[in-house]
Amino acid sequence: MKFPIDECLHTSLVTLAHDAGHVCDHVNFLGLGGCKDWQLMGRIRREDYTLVTNNGTDFTALYAGEELHADFAGATVTCREYTYPLL
Repeated sequence: MKFPIDECLHTSLVTLAHDAGHVCDHVNFLGLGGCKDWQLMGRIRREDYTLVTNNGTDFTALYAGEELHADFAGATVTCREYTYPLL
């Protein structure tokens, strides 16, 4: 799986993912910072990404119209002293 980290999460999560052996980018590093959620969906589909975000409710409606696919990750990520609850 390839993970893009949404802009609502810190860029340091990319390093954590890389250190754990995952392919990962941050939307800011991809030149997608500031894009609307619906604009990210096209890239997520084309690149076969599994999005990591803290704004699960923002993407729920967008994913409702999609075929079943591993496009959305839900987890809790702990990074140093911060905990990022992900839906």
